[in-house]
Amino acid sequence: MKITDEPKYLTSGRRTPDDPNKLIVTRAALAAAFAIGVDAPSRNYEILWGTYSIAVVGLDHAEARNQVWFDLWTVLDQAEQHLRARIMEVQLPG
Repeated sequence: MKITDEPKYLTSGRRTPDDPNKLIVTRAALAAAFAIGVDAPSRNYEILWGTYSIAVVGLDHAEARNQVWFDLWTVLDQAEQHLRARIMEVQLPG
């Protein structure tokens, strides 16, 4: 597998109560474009491409949660737009 472009990321957070110039990161998401060669015995060599995305929430808690997406045939710009919704879809730890 090869990462084919510079990954895109998105973070979210809140200001610290003690210092309003500092931010506590509470959510983070990343989308990376990839390509991978697949070779099956009775088929032609194929190149699969798309994006791999991950969103992690609860970074300011003892337990964080994450979710991953494996989107075939999705370009990086489109995956970057999905990050805005996906970072909010993952529910905070109980």
